[in-house]
Amino acid sequence: MHHVRTLKILFHIYMYELKESLLVDDAWLEKLFPSVEVLLSLHMHFFSFLKLRQKQSQDEENPNNFCITQLGDILINQFSGNLGEQMMVVYSHFCSHHSEAVNFYKEQTHNNKKLQILIR
Repeated sequence: MHHVRTLKILFHIYMYELKESLLVDDAWLEKLFPSVEVLLSLHMHFFSFLKLRQKQSQDEENPNNFCITQLGDILINQFSGNLGEQMMVVYSHFCSHHSEAVNFYKEQTHNNKKLQILIR
């Protein structure tokens, strides 16, 4: 839940503000945040299945209580087959460009006064 929330904030707020305030293009944002939109989509899909399983496992007398007895099917679905392959490709791209993104971020914050102000 927290990971999805962080990705949503990054995508819908931080990236939006960068695009609107600094008028940067999609290529600039992709360099800074590689594949974040696809990552968000994949994790929202996974989280929706986890929430559904939680709802299915609610105690009838008290909906705030639940006991999840089976989770493996959701994990297998998310991390194997086509979906698992997609996650591996997207995370490989994200992780392999991490150092480049960090260096780009440092360079941009050092050279761009508008970005420095926006970040503060």
